Amino acid sequence: MNLADLQRAPLIKATHPLSVADAWLAAVALQLKVTLVHKDPDFENLPELLQERLPYKNREIYSQNPWMKLWISALNPAWLALISHA
Repeated sequence: MNLADLQRAPLIKATHPLSVADAWLAAVALQLKVTLVHKDPDFENLPELLQERLPYKNREIYSQNPWMKLWISALNPAWLALISHA
């Protein structure tokens, strides 16, 4: 990888709603011209990226399982925010 390749990740991060790690993954996949296999809807905003989308998580599972409800209710709001955005 050269300097131009290394500058691609910050550009992707600045122009797309991705985490820093996801921006680096996208940049490397674009550079290597490989297919990124994922289940993250955030990558849908990168049409130039070769992608294989796996089925996304069913968030209804969390709300229907009584044990999961109990476990989630015991978490603090920060953890709950992480789970709801996973």
